[in-house]
Amino acid sequence: MPAPELVAMMKINYLLDSIDNGQVVLPEFQRGYVWSRDQVKGLFQSLYQKFPIGGLLIWNTSADATSLRGTDIRGTQTVKLLLDGQQRVTSLYGVMRGRPPRFFEDARKSRSFTGLYFNVEQEVFEFYRPTTMATDPLWISVSDLFLTGTEEALKNLGTVEPAQLVKYMSRITRIHSIGERELHDENIAGEHMTVDVVVDVFNRVNSGGTKLSKGDLALARICAIREEARAEIREALEQWSAAGYHFKSDWLLRTVNMVGTGEALFEALRGISSEDFGMAFKKAIQSVDFLLNLLSSRLGVDHDKVLQGKYGLAVLARLVAERGGQVTDPALQNKMLYWYLHQSMWGRYSGSTESTLNQDLEALDEGGIDGLIALMERARGSLRVRPEDFDTHSMGSRFYPILYILTRMNDSLDLCSGLKLSHHLLGRNTNLEVHHIFPKSVLYEHGYTRSQANAIANFTFLTGDCNKTISNKWPDVYLPTIQGERPEALETHWITDDRTLWNLSEYPNFLADRRQRLADALNDILDGLLAGTSPATMVGGAGVFGDDDAEAGLVVLAQRCDDLGLARPAINEPVVDDVTGDPLVYADAVWSSGMQEGMSEPVALLLEPDRESEEQLGELGYRFFTSMQSLNHYMEVLLNLDLDGDGSVGEPVETTVRVAPMAPASMTAVDEPGARPDAMMATAPGSTVGSMQASPTIDDYPDYDFPIPRTFADLEEIADGGGRWRRQNRDAASGLRLSHGWAKPNGVWSHRVRAKVFSILLRYLPEGLSDVDARVLDEVEAQRYTAVLPRQSFLLTGGLHRLEELRALGHLLLRARDDAWGKGDRQGAYYLALYGGRALIHADEIEREHR
Repeated sequence: MPAPELVAMMKINYLLDSIDNGQVVLPEFQRGYVWSRDQVKGLFQSLYQKFPIGGLLIWNTSADATSLRGTDIRGTQTVKLLLDGQQRVTSLYGVMRGRPPRFFEDARKSRSFTGLYFNVEQEVFEFYRPTTMATDPLWISVSDLFLTGTEEALKNLGTVEPAQLVKYMSRITRIHSIGERELHDENIAGEHMTVDVVVDVFNRVNSGGTKLSKGDLALARICAIREEARAEIREALEQWSAAGYHFKSDWLLRTVNMVGTGEALFEALRGISSEDFGMAFKKAIQSVDFLLNLLSSRLGVDHDKVLQGKYGLAVLARLVAERGGQVTDPALQNKMLYWYLHQSMWGRYSGSTESTLNQDLEALDEGGIDGLIALMERARGSLRVRPEDFDTHSMGSRFYPILYILTRMNDSLDLCSGLKLSHHLLGRNTNLEVHHIFPKSVLYEHGYTRSQANAIANFTFLTGDCNKTISNKWPDVYLPTIQGERPEALETHWITDDRTLWNLSEYPNFLADRRQRLADALNDILDGLLAGTSPATMVGGAGVFGDDDAEAGLVVLAQRCDDLGLARPAINEPVVDDVTGDPLVYADAVWSSGMQEGMSEPVALLLEPDRESEEQLGELGYRFFTSMQSLNHYMEVLLNLDLDGDGSVGEPVETTVRVAPMAPASMTAVDEPGARPDAMMATAPGSTVGSMQASPTIDDYPDYDFPIPRTFADLEEIADGGGRWRRQNRDAASGLRLSHGWAKPNGVWSHRVRAKVFSILLRYLPEGLSDVDARVLDEVEAQRYTAVLPRQSFLLTGGLHRLEELRALGHLLLRARDDAWGKGDRQGAYYLALYGGRALIHADEIEREHR
């Protein structure tokens, strides 16, 4: 990585002024604002306590080298592009200026830095709460302090004793002086610093956060020559989203690339002109619109959940664009649909996406749609669908959309009303819902697993009214009535009329029979499309709402995330292998990059948990929840908001537990010369600050609901994945998957775990840090994302080797654990207890080894 050419210091006030006058701006490829209120509060707490907050990385370049946000500068004037530090700088600006900076793109997220207050007596930062702050003059607005000055803030305190006034004045001045704090300002400059090099620098510096994708870099290049490109892409995505189809900007940009250049690699866009990009963009939009209409009208693919194989759609867009934006030949349409179904069923692009796309584009250019089909046949060996291909489960399966398409194309009848499900159905509860032919609740009661109960062959589609009417009735109860009144209806759902297969004992045989029927029906449709005998008729609208009330709740959850400025989850989609793209585990909702993308751990919602899914999510490093309520409590802690109106942030606990945690027995509040009077310092009985002749032990900390590990035997039990730990506190332990090596003296922690524990520690950082504590935090923060640990270190990072620091780290984690528990964050407290105890156990082991 090229070394920065200039290292300087920049005062925060000067930095904010530079943003106002356009001298410091953000490049087009920079990430949006993702910080939570907790992180903003932590930033100002660190600044107040004069902790390090990291430096800035700035690219000195000319304004015409790229498209800029937050400035009107044009021409060749040199400007400073902020590469690393966007979250901190945006937070500083928002609080100290009382408004978002000009480059701020999402007004909803401005609430993360709006209304920050400081209590001059308790010396804590909190966001405004009317019930506790409206009548208490000791809470002052931090934004108002920076905007109006210290004198005005002192006036608002009202009448106070002179001694108190001096103390408050000192603290208010200390906050106001944050603007004079100097930050390290590392500059990179020179003509050799191309966009490619700068993005590489950004990814290396920001290795722990969200990296730039190839699409980000390609869009940055395009925005350098076509300023309106980002707005054009956003508008197109929003229009499709309004119609029920959700695409990402990377996908659309790649589609434009394929339409305009015939290549899948983004590098092909390097030499494209603004005019050529605009023309290719219009062709791509027109072609995708045509394809969505074709899939909806002929296959019934009318919403995003059943639109799979989206890169296959991009390949077909190339074909359609070459024909002027539409295909009128019915035979060609049929073959296009034939190829689309196969590429989506078999996960054509789940492996090496770019190389496979280039192979398909070459086959398309040389042989048209027949060339694509021939290439698919060579890759698969056979394009016949087998019954075992339907032996999958959950709505995340590739064959879930296929079942829906079969239902739409087959004119299936509603089992209750006899109406065709492909017709436009009016009225409430007439949208299609997923119905379990054998009710899953009864299957669970009889020992069937989640995957068995949610087998694709156990799914069918009904109107909402019919689904509720049947409810959890057993097939041998409700199917005989339907067979007597509407025998043809069962056939349209590929349900056997053999009543012996409707019994519980025959459930596996029922599934096998239905898989055969579904495979036969799908092969008939595919054969008709390939032969050109499939009628070019329109499939009527239906629309799926999902799996009864649970699906409705997931839709509401996704919208709520939008409203709160959190990432939108993938609903009923698999967590896939990063390399192969193969589905590994299915969850009801997934945030693979965290609810605050790039800033928090991956999260999943598993409403019907099973051991296999829990273990798989744990191995993948996901924090998962098994109820909407527990997920809501996590969101509350993340945002520091009471979302459910229960009067607490996070999981409500008994009042006796929610009292501010006390220090361990051997930790006392003492006065240190020059420090705050109420500083909490770790001292042993009879010792003084600075001597630290003894330190607390693990036994000085209370256990709460779960014990702190105190021996290697405890650690080994946790690593074994069972025992009292998970039984006593399942929600807190969910998602925790540890290898046996983790518990050994030479065990190491993954970079993901280090990052998670460090982020939790910062959230509940205790007051009154000693010099050793501060040094530990500096070391941990500087190396928090180091990928490999020396086996001899046993620590969060490879930089902490001294026993004193190891013990300090353990005590920091356990003190933070007390705060996390007091604030209702049980899982955060669990992790802090686990890793704090581990650090102290290892410290004892090191001490014994070196005696």
